[in-house]
Amino acid sequence: MREAMRLAPNSWIAYVNLAANLNRLEEAEEVYKQADQHNIASETFYRDRYALAFLKGDTAQMAQRGKCIVTCLIWVASGCFA
Repeated sequence: MREAMRLAPNSWIAYVNLAANLNRLEEAEEVYKQADQHNIASETFYRDRYALAFLKGDTAQMAQRGKCIVTCLIWVASGCFA
C-alpha cells in the first residue's frame, strides 16, 4: 500500500487504504499528514480523518474535520466533486 502512495501521491484512495489497514492510530495519523502535504481531498478522506480524531479523543480535530465533511457534501451537491 505504501507503494501505491509512492506511485500515485495525489490519490486519496492510496492514503485512506493504508491508514485504514494500519490499526495503529499514530501511524495512521502520519499517513494522513503525508496526504495533507499533497492537498488530498475527498469526502471519504475527511470522514476517516474524523473517525481517527474520534478514536484519539481529539475534539479539536473532530470539529475541524466535521467542517470539511460539510464542505465536501456541498461540493458533491453542486457537481464540483466527481
